[in-house]
Amino acid sequence: MQVAPVLSRPPVITRSLTPFEKAYYLYQKRLNERLALPFTRYFYFKKDTPADNEWKRKAKTRPTAARDIGNYSGHGQWAWNDELLIGAKESEPEMQVEALLKDAEGLETASAAEAAKKEVVERPMPRITEADKKGDERSLNRLLERSLYLVIKSPQGRWQFPGAAIEGRESLHQVCGAEFLH
Repeated sequence: MQVAPVLSRPPVITRSLTPFEKAYYLYQKRLNERLALPFTRYFYFKKDTPADNEWKRKAKTRPTAARDIGNYSGHGQWAWNDELLIGAKESEPEMQVEALLKDAEGLETASAAEAAKKEVVERPMPRITEADKKGDERSLNRLLERSLYLVIKSPQGRWQFPGAAIEGRESLHQVCGAEFLH
């Protein structure tokens, strides 16, 4: 009898979204933005105080509360035309990440003195690894969105899972362990 263990590495990250999914999720974010209750600044800031004036200055550069959904205006003649087409750059995760990082660093609203002492925000790791770029098929640090399986090339030139024949009264664990020790 022949036995062959199946060794796999499950996906490390979620798969990339399709263009339709990207547009749909951004549409849902924008819809939530429109339906959310507006921020009442007078609950947090007294009128005409320095904090209120600072909030108003920053609000002028930010037409929407959520930076990662792009800019649009809910008022005026073209307020209805805020939906994105499939493939629009605003629906790309990289563009949304950059917008969120720029907002977290405060570069757009910062004065020159504030920009000099800005807080460094860590960037997310790329989805494409060095092993992907080099084409290293032996590395487990590649194709992070997919399952990887261990296969070997048999002497006959066929790709197969590593395995061995059971001899005598060996258990499956003994056969598989002995095969991988060689």
